[in-house]
Amino acid sequence: MNLSSEQIKDIQKIRQDMMKNRVKPSVAFTENGFDKDKYMEIMKQKRDNMLKSKAEMVDKVYKILTPKQKEQLKVLIDLRENRMVSMMDKRMNFGKNCNGRR
Repeated sequence: MNLSSEQIKDIQKIRQDMMKNRVKPSVAFTENGFDKDKYMEIMKQKRDNMLKSKAEMVDKVYKILTPKQKEQLKVLIDLRENRMVSMMDKRMNFGKNCNGRR
């Protein structure tokens, strides 16, 4: 996408900031034990916050792109989505192509 050095620095900063805010499951472990409830709560929060965090990161990165780069990003996203759909189609049809053998 021909990012400028300034854009690369900005994106790296965005990613670093997002990583700093993550709660790590290791806090549920102590020298003498494991807090199962704390671990489960952390993992639930991680799952719940994943979508929100990713959307925030994409929003911040998108704002630093030029109009041309935004067009290129859209094309890349569409290509990736098409590849994913194609892979899923192949997986879904795998059993049908094996004459019942798995």
